[in-house]
Amino acid sequence: MPLLIAIAGVGLCGASHAQVQTCPNYSSSQTTAPISRKPGSLPDTAQLPIELQADSWDAAINGEIHFSGKVQARQGERSLSADAVSYDTTSNNIVATGTVQYEDSTLQVSGADASMDSTGGAEVARANFMLKTSAGRGTAEKIQLSPDGKVALDAVRYTTCPPNDTDWELKLSDLDINQQTRIGSGRNVRLEFQGVPIFYLPWISFPVGDQRKSGFLFPSLGGSSRGGNSLSMPWYWNIASNYDDTITPSYDTSRGFKLDNEFRYLGAASKGSLVTGYLPHDNQTQEWRGLAKLLYRHDFTEALRLNIDASEVHDTEWFEDFGATRDDNSTVYLTRELSVGTYSDNWLAILNLQDLQVIDTTIALTDRPYSRLPQAVVRGRQSLPFGVDFALDGELSYFTRGVVDRSTQQQSINGGRLSLVPELSMPLRTPGMYLTPSARWHYTQYQLQNTAAGTARSPSLSAPSYSLDSGLVFERLSGRKQQRLYTLEPRLLYTYVPYRTQSDLPLFDTGMPDFNLVQLFQTNRFIGPDRLGDTRQLSAGITTRMLDSRDGSQFLSGTIGQAYYFKTPCVTSLLQTTCSTTQGSDRSSDIIGQLSLAAYKHWTVNMGVQWRPDAGRGERGDVQLQYRPASDRTVNLGYNYDRGSVEQWVSSFAWPITRTWSGYGRVVYSRLDQKFLDHFAGLEYRSCCWNIRAVMGRAVTTRTGEYDTQYKLQLELKGLSSVGTADAFLESSIPGYSARGR
Repeated sequence: MPLLIAIAGVGLCGASHAQVQTCPNYSSSQTTAPISRKPGSLPDTAQLPIELQADSWDAAINGEIHFSGKVQARQGERSLSADAVSYDTTSNNIVATGTVQYEDSTLQVSGADASMDSTGGAEVARANFMLKTSAGRGTAEKIQLSPDGKVALDAVRYTTCPPNDTDWELKLSDLDINQQTRIGSGRNVRLEFQGVPIFYLPWISFPVGDQRKSGFLFPSLGGSSRGGNSLSMPWYWNIASNYDDTITPSYDTSRGFKLDNEFRYLGAASKGSLVTGYLPHDNQTQEWRGLAKLLYRHDFTEALRLNIDASEVHDTEWFEDFGATRDDNSTVYLTRELSVGTYSDNWLAILNLQDLQVIDTTIALTDRPYSRLPQAVVRGRQSLPFGVDFALDGELSYFTRGVVDRSTQQQSINGGRLSLVPELSMPLRTPGMYLTPSARWHYTQYQLQNTAAGTARSPSLSAPSYSLDSGLVFERLSGRKQQRLYTLEPRLLYTYVPYRTQSDLPLFDTGMPDFNLVQLFQTNRFIGPDRLGDTRQLSAGITTRMLDSRDGSQFLSGTIGQAYYFKTPCVTSLLQTTCSTTQGSDRSSDIIGQLSLAAYKHWTVNMGVQWRPDAGRGERGDVQLQYRPASDRTVNLGYNYDRGSVEQWVSSFAWPITRTWSGYGRVVYSRLDQKFLDHFAGLEYRSCCWNIRAVMGRAVTTRTGEYDTQYKLQLELKGLSSVGTADAFLESSIPGYSARGR
């Protein structure tokens, strides 16, 4: 019958070499009673007794007791089993020989010899180990375990691959793993993939969990025809719990050495980041190049905030050469802005300084944006007695811009602008309907410089506008369980804005957006106070929806609308500021339609069209179709059309081909240019412990229409890290795809 003995730090109860006296009425529950500790702390293993269980034993004169036959030693959550165990009654140490198995809450170890002491330490020789907190496993000549969760290993081989299928492994002279911080660090590191050494590092630090720690990250690989083959080796610096920094030196075979840096900060009332890029000497341009971008926000109080968004680049081709995404390659302006704002539930006031760096030098000097130095904005809405609402949109700005004609050194028209739009409205609402009459006054006053001779230096604009907005909402439940809710929502907006000549007004920051459903129900067709679109019109639209009656999620939404003019407008564009004698006779606008279908068997459809009835043709439209049964399975097909300027087909997909292979692709074809603007293809092989992705494509990446052939390679070692940036590229290029969802 197996013998159970409890060792409580002072030896056995009356034990000697001649006999063993077991403790009277002893039970295992008495020896494993919980020890009081602070919430979230680890148990003090050294305070727990050691239990020994064996088939037989014998005692020596020197105080050692030898156990054999299914020997197991247990202390709290730690256990040690072996063919034979020797216990020293003087030091309370245990030595195990034969086939040894050690296990605790975080680790499983098997080896030839082992020892365990009452303080919580253990050592295993010629060991195989497996981490319970991750898929990590390996071998080591010696493993030392401390009671505080630290593991020290010598002559280590580490992998997350399953046994008998070691596709990759780290070979280290020694490895330290902290099971509490989930961080591993090793020396003399060599990574082998399929038996081939990939790289060597004198020291490495990697997460066993998701904790942050300073150290080298795995490199990134890539290349392009504009640049060359590139290798980046990031180093992460965990400065403090709310500060960190990532320093990334890289080498490009075509351009040379480059240093990127990203500093991040998060405080109780503030947050920010500073991103820099520095190329000491570009081998192609024969000059230094650089980038700096600062983002900062500070909340002094709940109602007072400071924002800084400032960027500066040395040259205009930086993003074309080093942009990480397609959006970076097409950067036109860089913002440099500082603002201080105060906010309440109904009002905001902002003081703003804004300047823009022009990246696209092909933009004419006369079309480049103005700087606002400064700009003060006040906006808000306040309820008044008798159900009346008062709203105000006010702005005081000074606009400045440099030379607009280099040959004559002519300066741009600069100056200040005061804009005030007070509004009174009376929202009348009942279940299923609303009616909102509104009246507002548009007042804009300028004080200009550098105006042409005979041109007013203090022009102004003053005009009223009136509107009557109304709508109905009809609802109907459907389905066996009344699970569907159908709505029908007609809307009418009458707008009257009188004509005012605006030929003497400058054009600082006002634009005319594309005609869409939002603009259909706006009272001014322009965005900005430099222009006021005269009109007397009725905008009509109708929307229908299909909703889930339980949670309100939308399955289907469709809207169609059109504006009807009682008088042909005069100011219909930014440049047409007076009534023309050859003014058109249009009595209605284009028809706007929009359809959105979501959550129907993984299908999503979004459609929009601008139809010109008198010509019987579409002026603008887009169709986006997506099938997405999972985050790593998506197919997209889109068509974008803008008469005379854009006609593009866009398709992309990410889809598993077999259990281990997946394919990726994207094509952008311009029918007007009759050529591909962007296309790439990629393959991924996925095993149980590693993935490899290769992407190669060709795209227009410059404003002059030049192509760039790029390739990206990413090797992901599961449970360790990934080498390369293909994931980020695929996620930004294929809508709906997420590598993290696999």
